Amino acid sequence: MDPKSQLPPSRQPSPAPRRESAEQLRRPERQQQNAAADIVRRELDTIYSGGSGETTPHTTPVEHMPRSQTTKSEAGQQYAQQQAADSLQVDSPYDKTHTAPSLSHTEQWKQYHSSWQNYYQKYYEQYYVSAVKQQIGNTHTDASAPNTTTIPDDDGVLTRDEALYELRQKIITNATTKAKKVRKSRHFVPIAAALSVVMVFALLQYNQVLFANVKAYITPGTIEAQNIIVDPNSEVPVGPESRMIIPKINVDAPVVMEVGPSEQEQLAAMENGIAHVRYPGASSVPGQVGNTVFSGHSSSDWTDMGEYKFIFVQLERMAVDDIIYVNYNSTRYSYKVTNMDVVMPSEINALEYDGDKPIITLITCVPLGTAEKRLLVRAEQVGPDPSKAEARSDEPEPARATQQMTGTSPTLLERLFGSS
Repeated sequence: MDPKSQLPPSRQPSPAPRRESAEQLRRPERQQQNAAADIVRRELDTIYSGGSGETTPHTTPVEHMPRSQTTKSEAGQQYAQQQAADSLQVDSPYDKTHTAPSLSHTEQWKQYHSSWQNYYQKYYEQYYVSAVKQQIGNTHTDASAPNTTTIPDDDGVLTRDEALYELRQKIITNATTKAKKVRKSRHFVPIAAALSVVMVFALLQYNQVLFANVKAYITPGTIEAQNIIVDPNSEVPVGPESRMIIPKINVDAPVVMEVGPSEQEQLAAMENGIAHVRYPGASSVPGQVGNTVFSGHSSSDWTDMGEYKFIFVQLERMAVDDIIYVNYNSTRYSYKVTNMDVVMPSEINALEYDGDKPIITLITCVPLGTAEKRLLVRAEQVGPDPSKAEARSDEPEPARATQQMTGTSPTLLERLFGSS
């Protein structure tokens, strides 16, 4: 016998309640979620349909219905009917997002179209201006180009800097193109050859000017330290060789004495140093009363021989009271510059002297590199004592062999074709 059956009725256990399945428990929750989703869909449909707020018959909210009339089965039927109606009547998303907005007034339509036209006009205008300027910048790259050239104005008009830059680039392009055409032209070779020939002939004819001016600044001094004398009246023992020393212009060169009267003899003597030349009224020697004349080159043709073609190239730097030394017959004679003159080559009478002092005159050609004129530098003897100088010689005056003072030798072209 079952022990439980012997218990009093009040003590007997009640029957176990009936358990519902999990699927039955989740069904009302799903229905509520579907109903909420339907409400969101209807709100979206209302917004896309123009926002009128009116509700079509098939969009009656479930929550608006009386709770007593909405049962679970009725809610399911309404949901199914509404889904079928929505599938038939709702527009596609493309229609919702691409439908033109409804404008209630004509003026609004005009403003709408005008705004779009202005926008596209400015957009394409800026686009094409930027493309053109970018093409110009790629063709002609210039580091000095202004920054404004890469940024077009809003109205598409070039600024002043941009216009100048484009003009400069056009000029450069045209010049480069023409230069390339000239270089490739058949006429360029003969023109270049003709210019080369002209330059060679000019150098052959006028090289003295070029060399003399360069030599006047770069010629190193040849004077020896023992020949720099502080006191011009001091007696310094010297050898028998005839020499001339000019400390100011760094001259220390041999003197060729008693040169003949002809121009050829004098030019030959000046190849070996400074020439002692004799003219009427100027034929004395150092230490003798009268005018002793010395001639030297300031420039000469590059084809000439000798090491003394530029010995007097700096003679123009001499000034009054500068000292000149001449070694002759083992005696050093000191002279002080008294005056300087520029004369024409034919003015030989400028060398004549009838005073009672021993003087010297230095001759060279000026301007440098030419034989156009002659520079005369005169100096009086100051040592040894000029009062003890020898008297003028009674020898007859030399005959005048030339009508002008000796200058430079002819150039190579003058030798080939003759001087005019």
